[in-house]
Amino acid sequence: MSHHINPDIKRLCVERMREAFDPRTGLFSRQLRNRAWAPTEGTEEITSTAICLIAASRAGIDPRDLGVDLRPTIARVFEACSSRYPGGLGLAIWMNAAWDGDPLTGILTDGVPGVHGMTTMEASWMLCGLLHEYARSRNAAVGKMADDVRAEVLSRYHAGSGLFRHSASFLPAKDWIRKNVANFADQIYSVMAFSFDRLARENRQSGEVAEACMDRLTALQGGLGQWWWHYDPRDGSVAGHFPVYSVHQHGMAPIALTAVSRFSGRDCAPAIQKSFGWLAANELGANLIDISAGTIWRDIEPGRSLAGKLKYDAGMVLGMREGTPGSAGPLAINHETRPYEWGWCIYFGSLDQKPSRGTHLV
Repeated sequence: MSHHINPDIKRLCVERMREAFDPRTGLFSRQLRNRAWAPTEGTEEITSTAICLIAASRAGIDPRDLGVDLRPTIARVFEACSSRYPGGLGLAIWMNAAWDGDPLTGILTDGVPGVHGMTTMEASWMLCGLLHEYARSRNAAVGKMADDVRAEVLSRYHAGSGLFRHSASFLPAKDWIRKNVANFADQIYSVMAFSFDRLARENRQSGEVAEACMDRLTALQGGLGQWWWHYDPRDGSVAGHFPVYSVHQHGMAPIALTAVSRFSGRDCAPAIQKSFGWLAANELGANLIDISAGTIWRDIEPGRSLAGKLKYDAGMVLGMREGTPGSAGPLAINHETRPYEWGWCIYFGSLDQKPSRGTHLV
């Protein structure tokens, strides 16, 4: 399968990752916002650091070339997950396996913490991480944890629609109220996780679930190759079209499609080609790969006011759909890029080469 990342784009992603790393924090904690460098917000530096290091391992990039002192940075990510963002622990475990890091003694001694309270995206990260760790260590306890997390994610799957809910049914109101307004990340990381389970443990049911979800997403893919943002898993419909995110187009969806193709032998190239095509041939006719700025801009989104965004979010929760992509209103480019976006681009671009180190399932 052809991987549509040309050397110039890979080079700019590596250069931006190098600039995104802040030696003061020891994390990838700088991003582009409104075309200028700014600190990341919230827990972004935790997840971005893990993803950037997963990508660097898969692509054979020496962390020192990014300014990273690997072991202290890995330790900082685990500490930050423990103290600030348990939902990111799966990415940290995946990162550690990718670099053949220290054994996870003490980190998972009491099992997987709080997986029932995680969003489907976070629980899928956890399954991805555990499966990479299991592939590395063949530790039976890790395999049992992966079984438990897999069961939790599978409990959110609607076989009729092929899609996953956003969360379990008993979370705090902020997540529970939108359990049936699932986003693309809930779907695509689930496809990755179940594909990895098929590859790591030859679990046929996992392969069937991954294929079914990817089939539904591909059937819903827009005419320009768009992966839409929100879905209703009860009937398999698109709940909300925009924003359309570049990282979904060049990174996350192509990675998931490649993973499906690895165990199934299916030709996923047409969907990947459509996915990449949107970056230059989109609703605005603007190329989001901005070579002069050295980045791929984050998304195309409606120019809604804060009140408009709140009305839109409330409408989705109440089951009021926007109808067609054209009903979203005037669109604009969001001139922002977060570090993980460069990371997933590099990861996908490396899938046509043999891994040079660590544990990688694709």
